[in-house]
Amino acid sequence: MDLTNYARVGWKSARDVCQELILQYEHDNRDMPPALRAYWGEWTAGSLMPLIKSPKKEQRFLQEIACAILIHDIRLQFQISPTSQDTSQHGELVSACRVLRVALKAEGIAIGLPALLKIWKKYGRLF
Repeated sequence: MDLTNYARVGWKSARDVCQELILQYEHDNRDMPPALRAYWGEWTAGSLMPLIKSPKKEQRFLQEIACAILIHDIRLQFQISPTSQDTSQHGELVSACRVLRVALKAEGIAIGLPALLKIWKKYGRLF
C-alpha cells in the first residue's frame, strides 16, 4: 500500500487518510489490511518520520498524480495518444496532454505542455 509508505515518510495528506482509514476499520470492527496494520503499529509506537515541512512538495506530488489520471482518462475517452502529435480533422495537433493543457488553461491553472509531458513520462507507466 503506497499510501502508508507516503504517510511513513511524513506526507500529511497521506497520514490523514491513513488515520481516517484506521478509525473507520476500528469503528466497523473489521480487520485492517496488513500494510495499514503495520503503519498503525509504527504510528502508535511513535516511530514515524516528522511531517514534511514544505507543503509545496506534497501539493506538487498530488497535482502531478491528478494530471496523470486526467491524461489517462482523456486518452481512453477520446482514443488519442497521451503524447504523440496526431493530427485532428481540422489539421491541429492532438494528444491527451494537449487537451488537458487547454482545459487547465481555461480553468486558470498554469501548467504547460512540457510539464504535462514530463508528468506523463514519470507516472504514465502506472496506467
